[in-house]
Amino acid sequence: MSANLEKIEKYIKKQAEVFLLELGTFYPFGCAINKVGEVIPLGAYLEGQNPSVPELIDLLENSINQKLNDGEYLLAVIGTDVTIKKNGVGLDAIEMRIFKKNSEEDKRYVKYKINDSFVEFVPADL
Repeated sequence: MSANLEKIEKYIKKQAEVFLLELGTFYPFGCAINKVGEVIPLGAYLEGQNPSVPELIDLLENSINQKLNDGEYLLAVIGTDVTIKKNGVGLDAIEMRIFKKNSEEDKRYVKYKINDSFVEFVPADL
């Protein structure tokens, strides 16, 4: 895994942990590595109190793809709160949608378990 991808996945997990400890869930959010190697947080906002997850993901994806094409971003990830099935059992996980210029979107999953004061993350072997 590249150093930039490790950096960005670490950021996603850290931010997801804050949301999960406070709310038990989270809306899609993201971050990007800009052309000078800085991590830039990304969010989407829609009027109203309960925007749909697909709408937020579309907003984030459109913004990311534009900035990748413009050369502003080297890499970006959108994190979403999902339930994955393994052997018929639902497991809480973060889906990380990875975006690179001129590359197909890649997805990785990280299972999580919320404890009293921290979130335990475990790579999902799907």
